[in-house]
Amino acid sequence: MLEQNEKLRVLILGGRGFVGRAICSKLKKHLIFTFDRHAGRKNHFQGNINSLSDLKKAIRSMDCVINIIGLSPLRKPTGTTYYEAHVRGVKNVLKVCKEFEIKRLVHMSILGANKKSTIEFTRTKGLGEELVIKSDINSTIFCPSIIYDKENEFVRMASKTAFTFGFPNIPAKIQPVYRENIAKLFSFAVEGKIKEKKLEVGGPDVMTIFQFVKKIYNKKGFPCIPIPLIFIKTGMGVASWLNLFGITKDQIKSLYIDNITKSNMAKKYVQLTKFDRWLKRIFL
Repeated sequence: MLEQNEKLRVLILGGRGFVGRAICSKLKKHLIFTFDRHAGRKNHFQGNINSLSDLKKAIRSMDCVINIIGLSPLRKPTGTTYYEAHVRGVKNVLKVCKEFEIKRLVHMSILGANKKSTIEFTRTKGLGEELVIKSDINSTIFCPSIIYDKENEFVRMASKTAFTFGFPNIPAKIQPVYRENIAKLFSFAVEGKIKEKKLEVGGPDVMTIFQFVKKIYNKKGFPCIPIPLIFIKTGMGVASWLNLFGITKDQIKSLYIDNITKSNMAKKYVQLTKFDRWLKRIFL
């Protein structure tokens, strides 16, 4: 654990994204640097996680590295693959962290990651997670359910489509986790306050994806009528066959897979925000 006034040099891979910005705000007392493929200003490295030279330039002078680079499961990636981002990229990060004797690595996986899954997103996340677990680097892995806040792509989509009054009756269960809760956990891990190698993180509420969206519709002042899933599956199947909208067969399978945890060890460290409480106090 750190001394009270000790400052660390922390590199956040993917640090300017949805979760990364929240983590940066929680680590203000440290020296924060970000890394992604786009150009930036102060304390930012432009590079690719699959370039060892890019990673070496960014990591060589750091004390701690946070890796939250990941592709969206909601659409087929373009210009890269899940394997490149979630497996090959993780291998590179581990190699460079070991070369420069990084004190700590904090890695973002997902709840339900499984190297044997038939779903590519879940499988590659599982393979990347296994690489971190098997490494001899001092590391912490967080495996959250869906992470929400106003900027989450799922929340924004539901907010924009609330006027339609309908949404697919998707039965998969989730435990939505507030972005600020996740950011606080990452800050604790950086400072050595979390001892577990791997923590599954779910919010205090279990609900189906349809129920999640319905709450957002109702917040906007609209009803949410369940649309039978068979119609949506048919449409998604046609879109996948025609390679439209980035829809894949994996997304159809995901409609039935729960994303919840019984071993929610994160509540030892943070008070997890209830979704309804958050929804009540924000404006969509």
